Amino acid sequence: MVKGSYDHAIWRSKVEETVTRVDTIILDNLIEENGISKATIKIDVEGGEYVVLKGLGRSLSHGNFTIIMEYLYSTDTGNFHHRAVTLLKETGYSAHYINAVGELECVENIDDYLRKEKLDSDNLVFRLPSSP
Repeated sequence: MVKGSYDHAIWRSKVEETVTRVDTIILDNLIEENGISKATIKIDVEGGEYVVLKGLGRSLSHGNFTIIMEYLYSTDTGNFHHRAVTLLKETGYSAHYINAVGELECVENIDDYLRKEKLDSDNLVFRLPSSP
C-alpha cells in the first residue's frame, strides 16, 4: 500500500501497519530492454497505480498494451485512481468493464458506471481504440 493512499478509509484504523521493502524496476526500462511492444499488464499495487503508470509513460505512448487495474469509487477527483485513469485517457486509452458474458464494454464515466451497478470498485480494462 502506498503511504497515505487509504488514510481516510474507515477500515484503515483497524489494520496494523507493517513495512516491507521490495526491489522495484521502471516498467519502461523493462519493456525497452526486452523489445516488448504488446502485452497485458495487471496492476495491483494498493494505491500506487498512478506511480506505476508514470513508469510506463513512454511505453504507453508507443506500444500496444492492455492495462487491467482495480478502480475504487471516490468523490475525490484528485485521488490515486482518478489520477491514474486521467493519465491513461490522456495517452489515448479508454476504459472497459467486463460484462456478464465476459465481453468488454466501453465505459465513458467510471464513477457513473460503479454507482449504477452499486459497486464500490471493479477491475477495469484499459485499451487503445485500435486494440483487438
